Amino acid sequence: MTDSGGTARGVPDSPWRRVLGDVSGGLSAGVVALPTAISCGLLAFAPLGPAHVSAGVAAGIYTGVFVTVIAAFCGGSRFQISGPRSSLAVVLGALAATLMATPDLVPDDAAKGAAVFALVVLTAFLAGAFQILLGLLRLGTLVKFVPHAVVAGLMNGFAIVIVLQQAPVFFGLPQGTRIDAVAGIGLEAIVVGAVTVAVMVGVDRFLPSVPGPLVALVAGGATYHFMLGGGDAAAFAGGVIGRIPPHPSLPDGIGDALRALVSPSGLKHALPAVVGSAATLALLASVLSLLSAVHADTLGRTQHRSNRELIGQGVANMASAAFGGLPGAGSSARTSMSYLAGGRTRLASVAHGVLFLLAATALGPLIGNIPMATVAGLLLVFAVRMVDRDTLGMIARVWRAGVSGADREMLTELAVILIVTAMTVFVGFVVAAGIGLVIASLLFAERMGRGVVRGVRRGDEIRSRTVRSQHAEDLLEAHGRRIVVLEAQGAIFFGSADQLARTLRACAAGAEIVILDFRLVSDLDGTGLKILRQLDDAIADDGKILLAAFLSPDRPVWGIIDALGGADTIFRDRRYPDADSALADAEDMLIDRLERAEARRGLELAELDAFRAMAPDQLRCIEAKMTRVEFPAGTRILEQGAMGDAMYFLVSGAASVRIQVEGAGRATRLITYLPGVVFGEMALLSGEPRSATVIADVNSACWVLTRSAFESIRAEHPDVLAALLLSVSRELSNRLRAASKQIGYLEK
Repeated sequence: MTDSGGTARGVPDSPWRRVLGDVSGGLSAGVVALPTAISCGLLAFAPLGPAHVSAGVAAGIYTGVFVTVIAAFCGGSRFQISGPRSSLAVVLGALAATLMATPDLVPDDAAKGAAVFALVVLTAFLAGAFQILLGLLRLGTLVKFVPHAVVAGLMNGFAIVIVLQQAPVFFGLPQGTRIDAVAGIGLEAIVVGAVTVAVMVGVDRFLPSVPGPLVALVAGGATYHFMLGGGDAAAFAGGVIGRIPPHPSLPDGIGDALRALVSPSGLKHALPAVVGSAATLALLASVLSLLSAVHADTLGRTQHRSNRELIGQGVANMASAAFGGLPGAGSSARTSMSYLAGGRTRLASVAHGVLFLLAATALGPLIGNIPMATVAGLLLVFAVRMVDRDTLGMIARVWRAGVSGADREMLTELAVILIVTAMTVFVGFVVAAGIGLVIASLLFAERMGRGVVRGVRRGDEIRSRTVRSQHAEDLLEAHGRRIVVLEAQGAIFFGSADQLARTLRACAAGAEIVILDFRLVSDLDGTGLKILRQLDDAIADDGKILLAAFLSPDRPVWGIIDALGGADTIFRDRRYPDADSALADAEDMLIDRLERAEARRGLELAELDAFRAMAPDQLRCIEAKMTRVEFPAGTRILEQGAMGDAMYFLVSGAASVRIQVEGAGRATRLITYLPGVVFGEMALLSGEPRSATVIADVNSACWVLTRSAFESIRAEHPDVLAALLLSVSRELSNRLRAASKQIGYLEK
């Protein structure tokens, strides 16, 4: 969208202003994101012990350099800001804790920290490789369909894990101490952490344009050093972060650790955890990045490329891991901050990365003096904000309504979220993600199964566009319930085909002819085709007929059936291009079973609805003026556009009305006439050209009243003509009533 000046809405109107906007946006997002990066480094490497705290913080900061810049230029979103994410760091921290607790991981326990560091970095590297693979396989769109319940459960679980990890630090307890050890609580650490939390919450609440995390970091650090009063920072209230390496590096001894890991014992203990964690990281990072990219599209009215974005994020994460950094992902919050400050292009990510680089080099000593209690306070706030708000809303609604009064779908969604949350906390995120996806998939299959039947109608409720005699209409009115039309929808697959079969068998119990409408069926798998084939055989064994509507070669679902090998084995000679054709044949079959033999032998003139009310002498008068004409199958009885010079009374066979569709190069069937009806009367009475073509479907016979005969009756026997027109009007009225009823059902 452009304004009157021809520039995109919200974009500065000169190159210099655009550059300034991008720099301002990138720096603004960087200031807000820096505390998060520090926290992410601590989350990921804290289980390795105090010796790796500063290296972890450096890893978090350098992630903001590599991931932000590389993802911007290799990804598929124009101005999304990427970087370290707390949820990804929790995954790595949980992996590090698991590996540290694994006995016999490496022969030398002294090298265990370096070995686990190497495995964490390797996991981040593999996660990036998995993301590239997802992008190359063009699965970017599918990744966005990971169930919300699984993502919400993981986020809630990560939040609880952060609280459990950081609560001892917040309360000034040594690592591994129980939170309820009140006697050992350090009041100084609590004060520092409380100041940090209060400032961050207060600034975000009352000064939303000011970066709350950064102000809280400064406030907490100032409180700490004021209380320290020149003492030993390393021993006071949990200590400080420590010296930050001025450049990205891997710890000493990592080469020896890697050689130990490639041993059979090392691979046995480490490989499953590493691969599983990498797959979880790749999935989670991809979901976060693509959701953030969608948010960026909404802000800037752009269109991201999902698969390229995954590849770009994967390359960035592999590069970050190669220098000892963490994996990252797109961030909606940082992207919004950058956009609001003027960031519109990838240059904003460069400015963001430069700020992180300066933080790691020039500001390293300052960052090293940040208290651990302050970081714990920040992380606790991040953890609370990480909790899924929809989950809290569902819990509140269930609490108010009670379990018995709550919506079933909401209870199911909430149950999945709580299961994944509990599994994340007590078992592990890899198992939690796997179980969550399995449960969500099964529930989706069950939900799809319940919705596969769109509607069921009976033949006395819905009629085909076929004009029949009043006698035939009366038969359908009385016995139409013997025809059932079942409309299917969605995908007929292993989770829904059985439900469709049960519903159809139940409907067929009181019917003779069943029509299965495929118009809204979008997909079908091998199991669905097998069940449909079995259903077809079962209906036939019961002496009933199953017809398939909207199942012709031009329908997408037919291509699937053909590809699955069902073209020659299912619904043979009972497939129709639309529901009306199937319904017309079903009505014919039903009438056949009732009185079709009489209808097919041909009707006498006196048996036609138009003449039943006439006196014998009136009937003889009309019969003398008309001619009986035979029409072989395929004959054009009437031609669209020709002048109307006769009306026709069908006494045997069948004829269909077809109208030429403008621009389509084909004719469409409107209605079918059966014995006992009159057609062609409107053009004869009005003197206008024929509005449609009528073709004999089979060998047919009609009594024909020409214009000259019509005028002769008008002149010689006006009373007979009046009786004829009254009968024809009555028949047209019956047709109109039937059409109105049909339209009424279509509107339902």
